[in-house]
This record gives sequence, C-alpha cells and structure tokens, in this order.
Amino acid sequence: ATGGFGYIDDMPRYFLQARGNKFFVVGNANTDDGTNYTSITTIVNNGMWDATGDSVVWSRSANVPAYLTDGAGNPEGYAIPGLVFDETGTNGYLVYIGRDGDATDNLTFQPIIYKSTDGGASWTKQAAFNWATVPTIATIASDLSSVNRPSFGSVKDITIDANGYVHFATYIHGAFSDNADSLGYYNVYNLWNGFVCDIHQTATGWDAFVIDTVWTKDVDEANSPTTDPLTWDERFQMSRLSDGSKIFYAWMDTDTLLGEYNLYPDIYVKMYDVATSTLGPKVNLTRGGAYDANNYWMYFSDVAFDMGSYYQLHISTSDLNLSDVAPVNHYYMNGVYLDATGNLIESVNELPMEALVSLYPNPTSGDLNIAFNDNASGNFNIVVYNTLGSVVMTNNIDVTGAVVRTISLENLPTGIYMVEVSGDNGKTSKKVIKN
Repeated sequence: ATGGFGYIDDMPRYFLQARGNKFFVVGNANTDDGTNYTSITTIVNNGMWDATGDSVVWSRSANVPAYLTDGAGNPEGYAIPGLVFDETGTNGYLVYIGRDGDATDNLTFQPIIYKSTDGGASWTKQAAFNWATVPTIATIASDLSSVNRPSFGSVKDITIDANGYVHFATYIHGAFSDNADSLGYYNVYNLWNGFVCDIHQTATGWDAFVIDTVWTKDVDEANSPTTDPLTWDERFQMSRLSDGSKIFYAWMDTDTLLGEYNLYPDIYVKMYDVATSTLGPKVNLTRGGAYDANNYWMYFSDVAFDMGSYYQLHISTSDLNLSDVAPVNHYYMNGVYLDATGNLIESVNELPMEALVSLYPNPTSGDLNIAFNDNASGNFNIVVYNTLGSVVMTNNIDVTGAVVRTISLENLPTGIYMVEVSGDNGKTSKKVIKN
C-alpha cells in the first residue's frame, strides 16, 4: 500500500499514455464481496521523468466516482473509467459510466465526467449533461428502448482532438427497463453486438455519431474454444495523429457467416477527419490475407504517423493457442497505410515515393545514405541539384526490398543541395546540407 490505500496498476491496456516527460496510467483500489463491487476508487498514476536519476518518479491520486448505489449500498457503475490528458499533461479527463445523481434522468447508465487542471493531482466533477438531447443517442433510445432511454456501455477508449475536445468510444444500447434493480439490462437488435459511438465535446456541450456496428457477440466461457476457457471482446481502440486532426478506430469482428460469436476475428479500421467532421470507409485489414479470421489480443497504438500525403497506423495481433501452456506469437502489422480519405493503400505501387525512401545523416560532411524500406522495388534514379538548379551528380540503382545505398558528397562544396529520388512510384525531393 502507498499513500494510505492499496492500488493496482492496470497496465498496459488501460489508457497508458506519455505526454512529453509525463506518464499516466489508470489503477484502482476497488473492493468487492466476491460477487459485486462494494466500492469504486480510481487511482491515477502520475509519472515524471527524472533525467538525473534516469528513472520515472511516480505520484498517485485517488478519485471516487459519485455513483448512485443499489439497494445493497453497492455502486451502480462500471469499475474502470477512461483516462486522457492533453499534450501538455496538465489538463486531463476521467470518464465514468454509471448512475449519476445529478443527472436529469438517473435511471440509466450514462457518462460522468471529471476534469483535472493540475496534471492529475486533483479531480473535479463536471456539470451533468442531458444526453437525451443528442440526436444520435435519442434515435438509438427511441428505436431500441421500450422506456425511451439509452444505456451506455463501458468506455472502450478515449482521446483528445485538434480542438482540445474529448472523444470517447462506447456502445450505446436501448435500456431494457427503468426499474432501479434492472438498469444493467439493455436491448439490442437480434444477432448484433451493438452500435459503437464516438461521444465528443463541442463548443456548446456534447454530441455523438455511430462509428460502426460490431456484429458478433463477445466470446464467453461457454463458447470459448480454449482448454481453459478464455473470454474476449472486440477490443475496440482509438488512435490519432499527434496534432489531433485525424482520429482512427480499430476493432475485431467475425464474419457472421462463420457464427454469432467473435471467434474468428478480422481487424477493421476507420478514420475520422476532425476538420470536416467526416467518417471514412470501413476497411478490413486482414480478409483474404495470411491472418484472415485469425486475429486475437489486438493492440492499437494511440499515436498514428502523419507521412505527408498518407497516414501510418500501428497495430499488433496475436495467435490463439487452444492450450494455456503453449507460447503465443505476436505480430506487428506492416504496411497499414490510409490515404487522405481513409481508404487503404493496398499495394506497393500505390505508395508515394516518400514512403519508400529516407536519407541520412543530414547534415553530412561526406557520405549520404539512401535507405529504401521493405516496400521498395524497381529501378531508381538519384539526382543531386545545387541551389542554382544545376545537376551536380546522378546515380541509377536497382532495388529489391530493404537496402541502404551510399553516395559520396565529399567532393561537393559546402552548401545546400536537393536530392531527388524517382522511380515507378513518382519522385520525392529532400533538402540535404553538406558541411
């Protein structure tokens, strides 16, 4: 125990994030009676990099969500909140899902928001919001709930966009009942797992849109294929560009032709453009390939790379071994690139030249390395120009896969040069300093 309370760190899946020299991860000091949680206490672990000691110095704060309680006095809400901080690591949010005594309608599980303005040292509950005023949420409640109430699932993932607004992903269902003893029950369309929605801040409050439908059911113990039953869900996760201008979603789902449970998952992604408020197409990354219907324990990096004219996503996937003692293989998915509209760049020939080649060191006093990655193939022409636009060097090379070729700038005068690399995929020009 530390600081007067016991704690559990929920690494690595639960909202571990780095903001400059600061680190954050959710933990808990929840208590239970063997069946139900009897108290919910969130521990926010705040780390600060200490360069002098080459280590991270941790502090912790505790927050108890203001859930209403059931007849036995137990909190009515999910145990793990969503946690996110802005790029400064100063302003953060905890998003819980449960019964809110301050809400207009407290007979439903709904978001409860806490905010920190001091790097997670303290948390303040935000004013309750009337979620029934959000058109997407109201429509789902009207279509699926006999009591015209939404029912929110736990927070799947959470991020902050370019405008500083929070986005979190969760299922929204139709509440089955408004009886205080039955608030955990909900309605869903037959043979659907449900709608996953992006709920996000706006200048005037909150809004939401449906990201997509997850079709197959979570795998429970009764339907688990492993020797010692394992359970899993769709592992819905979010990522974003470092500037927050694009948000990406990834999840696992099984073709319904293979059954009603998520036993043979493919990996799907979608992109959301913050500036235009548009959602890109649903992309199946694995169908028809080596990992078709065979993806488990997926992880999605919370940061995607802006490569200029396209975006690189970082995803890992794993095997499923039926035995609990056999090793599990983990794989990083190479070449997950989306274009500006959110469509998958499916072949090497579609990749722009800047995706295939990099130059180093820069500046250089002599040799310049031209590194081609695994996707590079074919004949490439290298031309070096001076500041007057005159050609001072040319080279022609054949490349198949990852390779580094070196040219010498040693005999060129000190100055700035443009190195142009061209091939079947177009051309790219990079400025190089000779010192």
